[in-house]
Amino acid sequence: MKRKWIAGLLSGILIGSSFFEFALANTPVYAAPSGAMPVFISEIYPDDRSNQQTIEGAGGADLFEYVELYNHSGAPLSFNDEFNIRYDYNTGVKTLTVTDTVYGNPDGVVIPADSPAVLWVERTSSSITGAAAALTESDFRQYHSVPDHVPVFKLRGQDGLNNTDRGLYITRKGDDAAVISSFYYTAEDVGDGKSVHLQPPSGGSGMIPYAREAAPSAGIFDPDQLLPPDNRMPDISHTPVASADRTQPLTVSASVYDEDGDALDVKLYYKTAVNNPYSMIDMMDRGGDQFDAVVPADQLIGDKLYYYIEAADGLQRSRSGDYETALTGAVAGGDVPRILITEILPNPAGDYRWGSGNQYEYVEIYNNSDQELDLKDYTLWYLYPSQTAPKSWTIPDHTAIEPYNSAVIWFAKEAIANGKGYTTTADFNLHFNSTLNDSDIIFYDNSKASDFNLPNSLHRGLAISAPGQANSYIVQAWYDPSTPDSPDRLVNDVRNAVVRYAYPDAGTTMKRLDNRMYANPGSIDPGQVPPITGMDMIAPTLQHEQTAYNGHGYDCTYASA
Repeated sequence: MKRKWIAGLLSGILIGSSFFEFALANTPVYAAPSGAMPVFISEIYPDDRSNQQTIEGAGGADLFEYVELYNHSGAPLSFNDEFNIRYDYNTGVKTLTVTDTVYGNPDGVVIPADSPAVLWVERTSSSITGAAAALTESDFRQYHSVPDHVPVFKLRGQDGLNNTDRGLYITRKGDDAAVISSFYYTAEDVGDGKSVHLQPPSGGSGMIPYAREAAPSAGIFDPDQLLPPDNRMPDISHTPVASADRTQPLTVSASVYDEDGDALDVKLYYKTAVNNPYSMIDMMDRGGDQFDAVVPADQLIGDKLYYYIEAADGLQRSRSGDYETALTGAVAGGDVPRILITEILPNPAGDYRWGSGNQYEYVEIYNNSDQELDLKDYTLWYLYPSQTAPKSWTIPDHTAIEPYNSAVIWFAKEAIANGKGYTTTADFNLHFNSTLNDSDIIFYDNSKASDFNLPNSLHRGLAISAPGQANSYIVQAWYDPSTPDSPDRLVNDVRNAVVRYAYPDAGTTMKRLDNRMYANPGSIDPGQVPPITGMDMIAPTLQHEQTAYNGHGYDCTYASA
């Protein structure tokens, strides 16, 4: 008979830890699973409870995350001699290092036979200070009530696990393709202070959830986790949609078959920007193992639709591959966004009165409407080129940006930190030789650990949403200076260089124009914004050529675009 998950199955496990230690000591000897799974991932705890009020210097950081492994080989296992553990962060996979907890030594990482081991995730963030930065293995053991006989090691190379939507693999050493055990966890598996407990599959390397959103139990292993479930996973068959017309609703179909005849819950997850959270639609059962869902035309607003299909039978869940559909045609009801991002400066020159520093990072925005723009309670989003949850800042004060005019959001953390008081509109204008008014500058004191700045050498994006519409960006813009060959590398290599953007032909993502060697906040260049009939959109320019100093006069041409 099948055993269904119970989310709180292990909720009392810490209270009964002595029982489970006894059970572990008396675990019957099971043969190692077929497919050679001598070691597997048995628990993932990626979202620790807040310790901000109990541990000095913790801030909002998770301090006690871990991954539990189980040695099912029947003999002591020298992990680093035979295996690697790898972290899937969606845009790539990297190998992490397992070491002792004191010296960072990878030698001697031995997991006893038929026993768990706990890998405590190392934190390296500079925001973790004081007592929180000095935690020891003893603190970790006490926090999680780890049994004395269970070894604890450090998992290094990833500063904290992402709370959701990440994967972990155990692979053969020297062969990343030889996956022994794997699991990709989502918000349905884990939560704040909650683990996902895993058991081996009947076949393959993908671990099966034994208990989701359950109490953490580092080093305490339920023997029933060794038994593969008597269940076969749903099978998803889908022909990817190569392209779709934005003006028409898009139907996504799939064939989903369950060999056990279980009732199926099939869902479509989709989004139109790679960093956005997925939206979900239930796929309708049309009979004959056929399911479909319809994405409304007004949701097809980007250049691509990203989607996947998931099917659950009450015990196990199958996930299709990730698909991309090119979107063509006009946006349904599509106007150019009413707010535009026209320029980003991530690497400004330092204030000449103070020296080096990034006191004047900014994002230039444009009011593309005939109404004065008040951005109070709008949200500025800091986006990652993956499924990492974006950071955000809600604009606290009223603004009054004139119709068809620009303004800047000034990232002022370093200007404030230098203590010289160079935080006025006059200081900003002096630095850039600009002529902005107080009403043209939105001051962002981004000095808290939860805030964000504009990195010089990372692929990042920015977006703006209206109050109460967090999942619907009005506009977004991306820049990538991450490698020497990246399109925006100039902003890393040259101070005061900017990324310029033009309004999108469709959707909400600004078109990257180029990099420019100098910043010009508050001024709009030709082609950046839509033309307005009867309005001079471009500031005058002064064109002057001087070929030599020879005592003669020189021609000067005044041109107005």
